[in-house]
Amino acid sequence: GTGLVLGDTVSYTQTSANFADKNAGLGKTVTVSGIRLSGLDGANYKANTTTTTTASITPKAITVTAMGINKVYDASLNDAVTLKATGVISGDVFGLSSAAVFADKNVGESKPVTVSGITLTGLNAGSNPMNYIIRNPITNNNSTSTTATITPKVIVVTAAGINKVYDGTLNDEVTLKSTGLIEGDVVTLTKTSALFATTTVGTGKAVSVKGIAIEGADAGNYKANTTATTSASITAP
Repeated sequence: GTGLVLGDTVSYTQTSANFADKNAGLGKTVTVSGIRLSGLDGANYKANTTTTTTASITPKAITVTAMGINKVYDASLNDAVTLKATGVISGDVFGLSSAAVFADKNVGESKPVTVSGITLTGLNAGSNPMNYIIRNPITNNNSTSTTATITPKVIVVTAAGINKVYDGTLNDEVTLKSTGLIEGDVVTLTKTSALFATTTVGTGKAVSVKGIAIEGADAGNYKANTTATTSASITAP
């Protein structure tokens, strides 16, 4: 206090000291109320009961963890993750956003996923994202890592029979075509056999195709049927 007589013993108490709002900020106004004098010489003085000052509220550090979500191969590095914040004060509700990418696009189990640019978003029931700062262990910033699995994309392989002149064998040639391949992927379709049911001349004869396989640089990212049926004709020489 200002104005005390030298040597007097006076103590000060207050009933409240409140910011105007709860949100983080620098040099925020604090209103002090219920100021009282006490001590041996407190009764000899009269003072103001309120005053103001300033103080800062710094953001609370929280930890955000990620859980990877498995996906079907789509030729991209992108993954979706579920984010969870630890340390948020009860009643504050936020959205969380981030970018999550695999190291490569290929099929595999428990592949590393890098999660970066984690941010708090949205405003709900007075919650303010600026009241928090992400300080994740290890990275000490708004990034983390997790794992997820990329499973093969299922495609359908169909066959188109090619007519032939009678040659006494069951063998036929067919053209294979796939539905579901992603543009730009390098894939070749092969088969072990394409056979008529009989060797005799006829039109629209059934052809059974077996041993269909996927080859090429991106073959491991797909799964397809291994058999197919079509038809073709055997004409007389």
